[in-house]
Amino acid sequence: MRYQKRPPLGVDINGRHVSVVAMESTNAGSRMKIQASESLSALADPSHDFAVAEILRRLYGSLDLRERRCVLGVPTEDVMVRAFRVPPGTRRTEIERAASLEADAFARWPSHDRIVAIDGLPEDRMLLLSVARATIVQRIVGIVKAAGLDPIAVDAPLCAWRRIA
Repeated sequence: MRYQKRPPLGVDINGRHVSVVAMESTNAGSRMKIQASESLSALADPSHDFAVAEILRRLYGSLDLRERRCVLGVPTEDVMVRAFRVPPGTRRTEIERAASLEADAFARWPSHDRIVAIDGLPEDRMLLLSVARATIVQRIVGIVKAAGLDPIAVDAPLCAWRRIA
């Protein structure tokens, strides 16, 4: 019997809804296997983390899945993404410094409340800089852990397409 690794779940939590998506691998690529979503509009206070964690726990339970690993989506309003080019031969430490300076130029949050990530793009020497609000990422990770899931990565919605291809 051949062991096939299941892809992690996708979890999206923002001020409007909570969603859980399970993907599966096929010969043609990845496809959505099952999903569940619930609006947060019925909550008196959608920022109440315990209530959001309970909704996520209920959604996950309704899907009857064994996989607990998940990739979290950062709410669009709490992440900024920008492409930038680096000269040939630029070392990783120089790229990280350039990314930090670039984040200073366009990010809306103070440097102590930022998580900065760099991804390569298919075009030569182009990089994608993602800057997320650290407090929001930490809050979402806490909610997901309280719901009994295992967050393994955080992704900007604009970058998620690269992960499932």
